[in-house]
Amino acid sequence: MTFTRNLDVSFLLSSMGSAKSISEKVVYDPLDDEELDKYANRLQTISIIALAYKVDSLVTSPDNKQDLLLETGTLSYTENENDTPVVLAHFRNLNVADLYAQQAFVAFPSENTDLLAASLMTKKTLRFYITGTVNQTPVTLGVTVRLNIEAKAGLI
Repeated sequence: MTFTRNLDVSFLLSSMGSAKSISEKVVYDPLDDEELDKYANRLQTISIIALAYKVDSLVTSPDNKQDLLLETGTLSYTENENDTPVVLAHFRNLNVADLYAQQAFVAFPSENTDLLAASLMTKKTLRFYITGTVNQTPVTLGVTVRLNIEAKAGLI
């Protein structure tokens, strides 16, 4: 049996005062997804079909909104707290207001998706990170990263 799922990881990123850096860690349990949990003991393979992101919320000064950029950023993950993060994607000069106005998922070039798929197969809790810089503060934005996966489970 083969099935596809969208696994969503939600971040809340803030930068206040003069610091223009943003970072957030989200602990994610893939078995919180009903289908993955249902077939956890019979999973044979998981493949990452696509990675995408969406800006869900945006709070900033009205004067800054249109010019707000995520200048640099990285999406990464680890299996264990002290592991070196595995980079999944890089962001560069993203217009946050335009992305928020779209309210749609945007695919991005990704790397190391085979490693992420293998990590999902362990059925362990993962830690996802977004780190980066914005060109102005204050800003708070919500970002959802979507992992579109295909899983194959064997019969009992």
